[in-house]
Amino acid sequence: MKIFQILSTVKNSFYNQIFFILIFALLSCDFSFALTLDEALIKAKENFPAYKAAKERVSSKENLFKASFSPYLPGVDLTHSEKYNDYVRGTNDDYRSRTTKVSVSQILYDFGRRRANRDISRLSFDIEHENEKLILIELSRDVKNFFYQTLALKELLEQKKFQLELSQKDLDVAKGRYNAGVAKKSDFLQASVRFETARIELRQAQGDYKNSLYTLNSLIGIPDFTENTLEGNQIELKDMPLKEKFLDYALKRPEIIQAEKSLEISKNNKKLTKSRYYPTLSLNMERDYSEIQGSSNDNTLENNSVYLFANWNLFDYSKKYELKSTDYEITASEHDIKEIKRQVSLSIYTGYEDLVTSFENLDFSKEQLKQAQFNYDQAFGEYKVGTGDILSLVQAETLLARAKENFIQSRQNISLNIVNLEYLSGMGDY
Repeated sequence: MKIFQILSTVKNSFYNQIFFILIFALLSCDFSFALTLDEALIKAKENFPAYKAAKERVSSKENLFKASFSPYLPGVDLTHSEKYNDYVRGTNDDYRSRTTKVSVSQILYDFGRRRANRDISRLSFDIEHENEKLILIELSRDVKNFFYQTLALKELLEQKKFQLELSQKDLDVAKGRYNAGVAKKSDFLQASVRFETARIELRQAQGDYKNSLYTLNSLIGIPDFTENTLEGNQIELKDMPLKEKFLDYALKRPEIIQAEKSLEISKNNKKLTKSRYYPTLSLNMERDYSEIQGSSNDNTLENNSVYLFANWNLFDYSKKYELKSTDYEITASEHDIKEIKRQVSLSIYTGYEDLVTSFENLDFSKEQLKQAQFNYDQAFGEYKVGTGDILSLVQAETLLARAKENFIQSRQNISLNIVNLEYLSGMGDY
Protein backbone atom coordinates (compact mmCIF):
# COMPACT_ATOMS: atom_id res chain seq x y z
CA MET A 1 0.00 0.00 0.00
CA LYS A 2 2.83 2.37 0.83
CA ILE A 3 4.45 1.56 -2.51
CA PHE A 4 1.33 2.73 -4.38
CA GLN A 5 1.20 5.94 -2.30
CA ILE A 6 4.85 6.64 -3.11
CA LEU A 7 4.25 6.02 -6.82
CA SER A 8 1.20 8.28 -6.74
CA THR A 9 3.19 11.04 -5.05
CA VAL A 10 5.97 10.74 -7.61
CA LYS A 11 3.42 10.81 -10.44
CA ASN A 12 1.72 13.95 -9.07
CA SER A 13 5.07 15.61 -8.56
CA PHE A 14 6.03 14.88 -12.17
CA TYR A 15 2.79 16.41 -13.51
CA ASN A 16 3.25 19.46 -11.28
CA GLN A 17 6.73 19.97 -12.67
CA ILE A 18 5.42 19.73 -16.23
CA PHE A 19 2.64 22.20 -15.38
CA PHE A 20 5.04 24.78 -13.91
CA ILE A 21 7.42 24.35 -16.85
CA LEU A 22 4.58 25.12 -19.27
CA ILE A 23 3.47 28.16 -17.26
CA PHE A 24 7.04 29.46 -17.16
CA ALA A 25 7.38 28.94 -20.91
CA LEU A 26 4.17 30.88 -21.60
CA LEU A 27 5.22 33.75 -19.36
CA SER A 28 8.68 33.86 -20.87
CA CYS A 29 7.64 33.80 -24.50
CA ASP A 30 7.31 36.97 -26.55
CA PHE A 31 3.71 37.54 -27.61
CA SER A 32 4.51 38.25 -31.22
CA PHE A 33 2.77 37.28 -34.42
CA ALA A 34 3.48 37.40 -38.09
CA LEU A 35 1.92 40.28 -39.96
CA THR A 36 1.67 40.62 -43.73
CA LEU A 37 1.05 43.86 -45.59
CA ASP A 38 -2.46 42.80 -46.61
CA GLU A 39 -3.33 41.97 -43.00
CA ALA A 40 -1.95 45.32 -41.86
CA LEU A 41 -4.13 47.16 -44.41
CA ILE A 42 -7.22 45.24 -43.29
CA LYS A 43 -6.56 45.99 -39.61
CA ALA A 44 -5.96 49.67 -40.36
CA LYS A 45 -9.26 49.90 -42.23
CA GLU A 46 -11.05 48.27 -39.29
CA ASN A 47 -9.43 50.28 -36.49
CA PHE A 48 -8.25 53.69 -37.74
CA PRO A 49 -10.42 56.33 -35.95
CA ALA A 50 -10.21 59.00 -38.68
CA TYR A 51 -11.48 56.54 -41.29
CA LYS A 52 -14.34 55.49 -39.01
CA ALA A 53 -15.25 59.15 -38.52
CA ALA A 54 -15.21 59.70 -42.28
CA LYS A 55 -17.64 56.79 -42.76
CA GLU A 56 -20.00 58.29 -40.18
CA ARG A 57 -19.92 61.64 -41.98
CA VAL A 58 -20.77 59.89 -45.23
CA SER A 59 -23.80 58.33 -43.54
CA SER A 60 -24.79 61.76 -42.21
CA LYS A 61 -24.64 63.32 -45.70
CA GLU A 62 -26.55 60.37 -47.13
CA ASN A 63 -29.43 60.97 -44.75
CA LEU A 64 -29.44 64.68 -45.55
CA PHE A 65 -29.69 63.77 -49.22
CA LYS A 66 -32.70 61.56 -48.46
CA ALA A 67 -34.23 64.46 -46.52
CA SER A 68 -33.92 66.68 -49.62
CA PHE A 69 -36.84 64.76 -51.18
CA SER A 70 -39.19 66.20 -48.55
CA PRO A 71 -40.35 69.25 -50.60
CA TYR A 72 -41.66 66.89 -53.28
CA LEU A 73 -44.04 65.30 -50.77
CA PRO A 74 -46.97 66.94 -48.99
CA GLY A 75 -46.56 68.22 -45.45
CA VAL A 76 -49.17 67.34 -42.83
CA ASP A 77 -49.70 69.41 -39.66
CA LEU A 78 -52.03 68.75 -36.73
CA THR A 79 -52.98 71.59 -34.38
CA HIS A 80 -55.12 71.28 -31.25
CA SER A 81 -56.05 74.06 -28.81
CA GLU A 82 -58.30 74.39 -25.77
CA LYS A 83 -59.59 77.57 -24.20
CA TYR A 84 -61.43 77.93 -20.90
CA ASN A 85 -62.93 81.09 -19.32
CA ASP A 86 -64.01 80.93 -15.70
CA TYR A 87 -67.07 82.67 -14.23
CA VAL A 88 -67.13 86.43 -15.00
CA ARG A 89 -68.72 88.95 -12.62
CA GLY A 90 -72.11 90.11 -13.88
CA THR A 91 -72.71 86.93 -15.90
CA ASN A 92 -73.32 83.35 -15.08
CA ASP A 93 -71.71 81.83 -18.17
CA ASP A 94 -68.60 79.69 -18.17
CA TYR A 95 -66.95 79.32 -21.53
CA ARG A 96 -64.91 76.40 -22.93
CA SER A 97 -63.78 75.72 -26.51
CA ARG A 98 -61.74 73.01 -28.26
CA THR A 99 -60.32 73.41 -31.76
CA THR A 100 -58.58 70.74 -33.86
CA LYS A 101 -57.13 71.59 -37.27
CA VAL A 102 -55.47 69.35 -39.84
CA SER A 103 -53.68 71.00 -42.76
CA VAL A 104 -52.00 69.48 -45.79
CA SER A 105 -49.64 71.63 -47.87
CA GLN A 106 -47.90 70.87 -51.13
CA ILE A 107 -45.55 72.93 -53.27
CA LEU A 108 -46.78 72.75 -56.84
CA TYR A 109 -43.96 74.55 -58.64
CA ASP A 110 -40.99 76.63 -57.52
CA PHE A 111 -39.05 77.13 -60.79
CA GLY A 112 -36.23 74.69 -59.97
CA ARG A 113 -35.57 75.50 -56.30
CA ARG A 114 -36.37 72.02 -55.02
CA ARG A 115 -34.34 70.39 -57.78
CA ALA A 116 -31.34 72.61 -57.10
CA ASN A 117 -31.43 71.91 -53.36
CA ARG A 118 -31.71 68.18 -54.00
CA ASP A 119 -28.76 68.25 -56.42
CA ILE A 120 -26.66 70.23 -53.94
CA SER A 121 -27.43 67.70 -51.24
CA ARG A 122 -26.51 64.82 -53.55
CA LEU A 123 -23.27 66.51 -54.58
CA SER A 124 -22.37 67.16 -50.93
CA PHE A 125 -22.90 63.47 -50.26
CA ASP A 126 -20.64 62.60 -53.20
CA ILE A 127 -17.94 64.98 -51.95
CA GLU A 128 -18.02 63.42 -48.48
CA HIS A 129 -17.78 59.98 -50.06
CA GLU A 130 -14.69 61.07 -51.99
CA ASN A 131 -13.24 62.43 -48.75
CA GLU A 132 -13.71 58.99 -47.19
CA LYS A 133 -11.86 57.51 -50.15
CA LEU A 134 -9.07 60.09 -49.79
CA ILE A 135 -8.56 59.25 -46.11
CA LEU A 136 -8.40 55.57 -47.01
CA ILE A 137 -5.83 56.26 -49.75
CA GLU A 138 -3.72 58.27 -47.30
CA LEU A 139 -4.06 55.56 -44.67
CA SER A 140 -2.99 52.91 -47.17
CA ARG A 141 0.04 55.02 -48.11
CA ASP A 142 1.06 55.49 -44.47
CA VAL A 143 0.67 51.79 -43.62
CA LYS A 144 2.67 50.73 -46.66
CA ASN A 145 5.38 53.31 -45.99
CA PHE A 146 5.88 52.25 -42.39
CA PHE A 147 5.61 48.57 -43.30
CA TYR A 148 8.43 48.82 -45.84
CA GLN A 149 10.36 51.21 -43.60
CA THR A 150 10.12 48.79 -40.68
CA LEU A 151 11.30 45.94 -42.91
CA ALA A 152 14.30 48.05 -43.96
CA LEU A 153 15.09 49.10 -40.39
CA LYS A 154 14.90 45.48 -39.27
CA GLU A 155 17.37 44.56 -42.00
CA LEU A 156 19.53 47.53 -41.05
CA LEU A 157 19.45 46.41 -37.41
CA GLU A 158 20.77 43.00 -38.40
CA GLN A 159 23.41 44.75 -40.47
CA LYS A 160 24.49 46.84 -37.46
CA LYS A 161 24.84 43.68 -35.42
CA PHE A 162 27.06 42.22 -38.12
CA GLN A 163 29.15 45.41 -38.28
CA LEU A 164 29.61 45.23 -34.53
CA GLU A 165 30.94 41.70 -34.96
CA LEU A 166 33.33 42.90 -37.67
CA SER A 167 34.57 45.78 -35.53
CA GLN A 168 34.99 43.32 -32.64
CA LYS A 169 37.07 41.10 -34.88
CA ASP A 170 39.20 44.05 -35.96
CA LEU A 171 39.65 45.04 -32.32
CA ASP A 172 40.69 41.52 -31.35
CA VAL A 173 43.31 41.40 -34.10
CA ALA A 174 44.64 44.86 -33.21
CA LYS A 175 44.77 43.93 -29.52
CA GLY A 176 46.56 40.67 -30.28
CA ARG A 177 49.14 42.37 -32.44
CA TYR A 178 49.64 45.10 -29.84
CA ASN A 179 50.12 42.54 -27.06
CA ALA A 180 52.58 40.71 -29.29
CA GLY A 181 54.53 43.92 -29.73
CA VAL A 182 54.10 44.11 -33.51
CA ALA A 183 51.58 46.95 -33.54
CA LYS A 184 51.39 50.39 -32.00
CA LYS A 185 49.00 51.31 -29.21
CA SER A 186 47.31 53.73 -31.60
CA ASP A 187 46.25 50.74 -33.67
CA PHE A 188 44.46 49.28 -30.68
CA LEU A 189 42.88 52.66 -29.84
CA GLN A 190 41.69 53.22 -33.42
CA ALA A 191 40.04 49.80 -33.47
CA SER A 192 38.53 50.45 -30.03
CA VAL A 193 37.00 53.76 -31.15
CA ARG A 194 35.46 52.06 -34.18
CA PHE A 195 34.05 49.31 -31.96
CA GLU A 196 32.39 51.84 -29.64
CA THR A 197 31.01 53.72 -32.65
CA ALA A 198 29.49 50.48 -33.93
CA ARG A 199 27.84 49.92 -30.53
CA ILE A 200 26.30 53.40 -30.62
CA GLU A 201 25.04 52.86 -34.17
CA LEU A 202 23.52 49.52 -33.15
CA ARG A 203 21.61 51.10 -30.27
CA GLN A 204 20.36 53.88 -32.56
CA ALA A 205 19.21 51.29 -35.10
CA GLN A 206 17.30 49.46 -32.35
CA GLY A 207 15.52 52.67 -31.36
CA ASP A 208 14.67 53.58 -34.96
CA TYR A 209 13.27 50.10 -35.60
CA LYS A 210 11.06 50.14 -32.50
CA ASN A 211 9.78 53.66 -33.20
CA SER A 212 8.82 52.66 -36.74
CA LEU A 213 7.12 49.52 -35.44
CA TYR A 214 5.22 51.51 -32.81
CA THR A 215 3.96 53.88 -35.49
CA LEU A 216 2.83 50.98 -37.67
CA ASN A 217 1.06 49.40 -34.69
CA SER A 218 -0.70 52.68 -33.97
CA LEU A 219 -1.97 52.95 -37.54
CA ILE A 220 -3.42 49.43 -37.56
CA GLY A 221 -4.81 49.53 -34.00
CA ILE A 222 -2.40 47.15 -32.25
CA PRO A 223 -0.97 47.98 -28.77
CA ASP A 224 2.51 49.47 -28.92
CA PHE A 225 4.09 46.74 -26.79
CA THR A 226 3.18 44.02 -29.27
CA GLU A 227 6.25 42.85 -31.18
CA ASN A 228 5.24 41.97 -34.72
CA THR A 229 7.19 39.77 -37.05
CA LEU A 230 6.62 41.32 -40.44
CA GLU A 231 6.26 38.92 -43.33
CA GLY A 232 7.16 40.43 -46.67
CA ASN A 233 9.90 41.89 -48.80
CA GLN A 234 10.70 45.18 -50.45
CA ILE A 235 9.14 45.77 -53.86
CA GLU A 236 11.42 44.58 -56.64
CA LEU A 237 11.13 45.92 -60.18
CA LYS A 238 12.38 44.13 -63.26
CA ASP A 239 11.13 46.85 -65.59
CA MET A 240 10.02 50.40 -64.98
CA PRO A 241 6.23 50.92 -65.05
CA LEU A 242 4.84 53.34 -67.62
CA LYS A 243 4.44 56.93 -66.50
CA GLU A 244 1.24 57.29 -68.56
CA LYS A 245 -0.48 54.68 -66.41
CA PHE A 246 -0.05 56.83 -63.31
CA LEU A 247 -1.12 59.98 -65.17
CA ASP A 248 -4.33 58.34 -66.38
CA TYR A 249 -5.25 57.20 -62.89
CA ALA A 250 -4.43 60.61 -61.43
CA LEU A 251 -7.38 62.17 -63.28
CA LYS A 252 -9.67 60.15 -61.00
CA ARG A 253 -8.12 61.27 -57.72
CA PRO A 254 -10.68 62.23 -55.03
CA GLU A 255 -9.51 65.86 -54.96
CA ILE A 256 -10.26 66.29 -58.67
CA ILE A 257 -13.67 64.67 -58.35
CA GLN A 258 -14.42 66.82 -55.30
CA ALA A 259 -13.47 69.96 -57.23
CA GLU A 260 -15.74 68.93 -60.11
CA LYS A 261 -18.59 68.32 -57.67
CA SER A 262 -17.96 71.74 -56.11
CA LEU A 263 -18.28 73.28 -59.57
CA GLU A 264 -21.67 71.60 -59.94
CA ILE A 265 -22.72 72.95 -56.56
CA SER A 266 -21.79 76.47 -57.69
CA LYS A 267 -23.96 76.04 -60.78
CA ASN A 268 -26.88 74.85 -58.67
CA ASN A 269 -26.44 77.81 -56.33
CA LYS A 270 -26.90 80.00 -59.38
CA LYS A 271 -30.14 78.16 -60.17
CA LEU A 272 -31.31 78.74 -56.59
CA THR A 273 -30.62 82.44 -56.87
CA LYS A 274 -32.41 82.71 -60.24
CA SER A 275 -35.46 80.91 -58.86
CA ARG A 276 -36.01 83.85 -56.50
CA TYR A 277 -36.97 85.95 -59.55
CA TYR A 278 -40.06 83.75 -60.10
CA PRO A 279 -43.15 82.95 -58.01
CA THR A 280 -43.66 79.84 -55.92
CA LEU A 281 -46.99 78.06 -56.31
CA SER A 282 -48.36 75.95 -53.45
CA LEU A 283 -51.61 74.26 -52.44
CA ASN A 284 -52.97 74.14 -48.87
CA MET A 285 -55.96 72.15 -47.60
CA GLU A 286 -57.35 72.58 -44.08
CA ARG A 287 -60.05 70.96 -41.99
CA ASP A 288 -61.17 72.67 -38.72
CA TYR A 289 -63.33 71.12 -36.01
CA SER A 290 -64.39 73.28 -33.05
CA GLU A 291 -66.53 72.64 -29.97
CA ILE A 292 -67.88 75.51 -27.86
CA GLN A 293 -69.46 74.76 -24.50
CA GLY A 294 -71.17 77.25 -22.20
CA SER A 295 -74.01 77.39 -19.66
CA SER A 296 -76.31 79.04 -22.20
CA ASN A 297 -74.89 77.96 -25.55
CA ASP A 298 -73.31 74.84 -27.02
CA ASN A 299 -72.10 74.82 -30.58
CA THR A 300 -70.06 72.68 -32.97
CA LEU A 301 -68.32 74.08 -36.05
CA GLU A 302 -66.68 72.27 -38.97
CA ASN A 303 -64.82 73.99 -41.76
CA ASN A 304 -63.05 72.64 -44.88
CA SER A 305 -60.84 75.02 -46.89
CA VAL A 306 -58.63 74.82 -49.98
CA TYR A 307 -56.09 77.57 -50.73
CA LEU A 308 -53.92 78.17 -53.75
CA PHE A 309 -50.94 80.41 -52.94
CA ALA A 310 -48.64 82.30 -55.28
CA ASN A 311 -45.69 83.95 -53.55
CA TRP A 312 -43.65 86.28 -55.73
CA ASN A 313 -40.92 88.57 -54.49
CA LEU A 314 -41.07 91.62 -56.74
CA PHE A 315 -38.05 93.47 -55.38
CA ASP A 316 -35.03 92.46 -53.31
CA TYR A 317 -31.88 94.53 -53.60
CA SER A 318 -29.58 91.58 -52.86
CA LYS A 319 -30.76 89.27 -55.67
CA LYS A 320 -28.82 91.01 -58.42
CA TYR A 321 -25.48 90.89 -56.60
CA GLU A 322 -26.00 87.38 -55.27
CA LEU A 323 -26.52 86.24 -58.86
CA LYS A 324 -23.28 87.94 -59.91
CA SER A 325 -21.52 86.28 -56.98
CA THR A 326 -22.53 82.85 -58.23
CA ASP A 327 -20.93 83.60 -61.62
CA TYR A 328 -17.64 84.40 -59.89
CA GLU A 329 -17.91 81.21 -57.82
CA ILE A 330 -18.37 79.14 -60.96
CA THR A 331 -15.32 80.70 -62.61
CA ALA A 332 -13.26 80.22 -59.43
CA SER A 333 -14.27 76.55 -59.25
CA GLU A 334 -13.17 76.02 -62.85
CA HIS A 335 -9.75 77.50 -62.02
CA ASP A 336 -9.55 75.28 -58.90
CA ILE A 337 -9.98 72.18 -61.07
CA LYS A 338 -7.20 73.29 -63.40
CA GLU A 339 -4.88 74.03 -60.48
CA ILE A 340 -5.48 70.65 -58.83
CA LYS A 341 -4.83 68.86 -62.10
CA ARG A 342 -1.64 70.88 -62.56
CA GLN A 343 -0.38 69.96 -59.09
CA VAL A 344 -1.28 66.30 -59.49
CA SER A 345 0.44 66.07 -62.90
CA LEU A 346 3.55 67.77 -61.53
CA SER A 347 3.67 65.41 -58.55
CA ILE A 348 3.43 62.41 -60.90
CA TYR A 349 6.34 63.66 -63.01
CA THR A 350 8.56 64.38 -60.00
CA GLY A 351 7.54 61.16 -58.25
CA TYR A 352 8.29 59.14 -61.36
CA GLU A 353 11.71 60.78 -61.67
CA ASP A 354 12.42 59.78 -58.05
CA LEU A 355 11.51 56.21 -58.93
CA VAL A 356 13.85 56.22 -61.94
CA THR A 357 16.65 57.57 -59.74
CA SER A 358 16.14 54.95 -57.04
CA PHE A 359 15.94 52.20 -59.68
CA GLU A 360 19.33 53.23 -61.10
CA ASN A 361 20.84 53.77 -57.64
CA LEU A 362 20.06 50.18 -56.76
CA ASP A 363 22.45 48.96 -59.47
CA PHE A 364 25.08 51.42 -58.27
CA SER A 365 24.72 50.30 -54.65
CA LYS A 366 25.10 46.64 -55.65
CA GLU A 367 28.41 47.40 -57.35
CA GLN A 368 29.49 49.60 -54.44
CA LEU A 369 28.76 46.80 -51.96
CA LYS A 370 30.72 44.32 -54.03
CA GLN A 371 33.78 46.59 -54.17
CA ALA A 372 33.54 47.51 -50.47
CA GLN A 373 33.43 43.86 -49.45
CA PHE A 374 36.50 43.09 -51.56
CA ASN A 375 38.26 46.16 -50.15
CA TYR A 376 37.57 45.12 -46.54
CA ASP A 377 38.69 41.53 -47.08
CA GLN A 378 41.92 42.82 -48.65
CA ALA A 379 42.58 45.34 -45.85
CA PHE A 380 41.87 42.79 -43.12
CA GLY A 381 44.19 40.22 -44.70
CA GLU A 382 46.97 42.78 -45.12
CA TYR A 383 46.70 44.05 -41.56
CA LYS A 384 46.55 40.54 -40.12
CA VAL A 385 49.92 39.62 -41.70
CA GLY A 386 51.45 42.98 -40.88
CA THR A 387 51.59 44.56 -44.33
CA GLY A 388 48.66 46.96 -43.78
CA ASP A 389 47.82 49.66 -41.25
CA ILE A 390 44.90 49.98 -38.85
CA LEU A 391 43.59 53.17 -40.44
CA SER A 392 43.10 51.39 -43.77
CA LEU A 393 41.33 48.53 -42.02
CA VAL A 394 38.99 50.78 -40.00
CA GLN A 395 38.24 52.87 -43.07
CA ALA A 396 37.56 49.75 -45.15
CA GLU A 397 35.19 48.41 -42.48
CA THR A 398 33.40 51.77 -42.27
CA LEU A 399 33.05 51.92 -46.05
CA LEU A 400 31.65 48.39 -46.06
CA ALA A 401 29.08 49.39 -43.45
CA ARG A 402 28.02 52.43 -45.49
CA ALA A 403 27.81 50.36 -48.67
CA LYS A 404 25.47 47.87 -47.02
CA GLU A 405 23.36 50.68 -45.62
CA ASN A 406 23.16 52.26 -49.08
CA PHE A 407 22.05 48.95 -50.56
CA ILE A 408 19.31 48.55 -47.95
CA GLN A 409 18.25 52.17 -48.43
CA SER A 410 18.17 51.82 -52.23
CA ARG A 411 15.84 48.82 -52.01
CA GLN A 412 13.63 50.69 -49.55
CA ASN A 413 13.54 53.79 -51.75
CA ILE A 414 12.10 51.79 -54.66
CA SER A 415 9.29 50.52 -52.42
CA LEU A 416 8.56 53.96 -51.01
CA ASN A 417 8.61 55.61 -54.44
CA ILE A 418 6.20 53.02 -55.83
CA VAL A 419 3.88 53.58 -52.86
CA ASN A 420 4.14 57.34 -53.35
CA LEU A 421 3.25 57.09 -57.05
CA GLU A 422 0.29 54.86 -56.25
CA TYR A 423 -0.86 57.44 -53.70
CA LEU A 424 -0.35 60.43 -56.02
CA SER A 425 -2.27 58.72 -58.82
CA GLY A 426 -4.94 57.20 -56.55
CA MET A 427 -4.09 53.69 -57.68
CA GLY A 428 -4.48 50.63 -55.51
CA ASP A 429 -7.22 48.37 -54.19
CA TYR A 430 -8.84 50.66 -51.60
